[in-house]
Amino acid sequence: MPVKKNASAKKNTLNQSDLNQVPVDLNISIIAPSFKIPQVDLDECLRALTSLNVNYSIEQPLFLDSELCAHTYNKRFSDFKKALSAKPEYIWCLRGGYGALQLVPELLKLKNPKTFKKLIGFSDITILHYILNQQWNWPSLHWKHLNGFLINNLKESLSVKPSPDLKLEEKKTFNHKFFTDFIHRLNSDKYFYFNNLSPLNKNAKKTKSLKAKIVGGNLITMQSLVGQKLKMPKGKILFFEEIDEPVYKIDRALTQMDQAGWFKNIKGIVLGSFTNKNPQIELDTKNYFKTKFLNYKFPVFEGLKSGHILDQEPLFFNTNSEITLDLSQTKKISFVLKNKNGFLD
Repeated sequence: MPVKKNASAKKNTLNQSDLNQVPVDLNISIIAPSFKIPQVDLDECLRALTSLNVNYSIEQPLFLDSELCAHTYNKRFSDFKKALSAKPEYIWCLRGGYGALQLVPELLKLKNPKTFKKLIGFSDITILHYILNQQWNWPSLHWKHLNGFLINNLKESLSVKPSPDLKLEEKKTFNHKFFTDFIHRLNSDKYFYFNNLSPLNKNAKKTKSLKAKIVGGNLITMQSLVGQKLKMPKGKILFFEEIDEPVYKIDRALTQMDQAGWFKNIKGIVLGSFTNKNPQIELDTKNYFKTKFLNYKFPVFEGLKSGHILDQEPLFFNTNSEITLDLSQTKKISFVLKNKNGFLD
């Protein structure tokens, strides 16, 4: 059953100046189309949203312990479908993981909704982004899930050790300031900028201005869309990011997408973070990219601060964007991405 909370709920956790940072009309639908999170983490997110005067709607129960993903296929699809017709203007994913791919057959049967909804999430949420971008021509925001605002406060220097039955997840708290600062930017910044992009081939080095809308997301998740009855990108810039994948899997994904025709009609590729817990693999991946795209006929750039990194920047998909040469740089060739806020008129 749906659970709704609003500003009338009890709150005494923040001072008034903090509360004023969040627009009183911020309304979000919370969905979990992929993996689940610990219940204590969800409770902390909901408590924090209430204290911040954020109106939210959630179809409880969001989790089912017996399922691989957050809940059954039907429940996760139903939650997303309801969010499309619900009052809240934002659809904010709780986390990524795996599971959104399972929803594709039913998602492709949906008619383009009359009311535009603002989707936020990344990683496995790439599936939802691409369908909204390519099938419905909606913009969307590749950025943090709601559980990305949780901070682990457990410190080794605690003078009193926590009880043995106290789980690590129970020490997480919601970063109120980070959330409110972002909402302020989301409601005021017309453009978001990414500096220090590096060219990976000759066509990129010769670029003076590359204008196009950006689509994409997590590379391996994008690979899983090959063969689906989806529109391939045309006249777009493809964006990719990844985490903890060996070089051969990254190459296999790019090769399969290339052979399937996904790169045939695009204007370029821009790479975000490709992090790996193994420093050597991360270095090998970076060196691989230096040779992979040398002979591609379209420009390829790397260094976009977006992906599975703590300081990732908001990246809007399917909005007007432009990559230009950074004329302020004199010692190296560097580019800047100007990305329009797709959630502002």
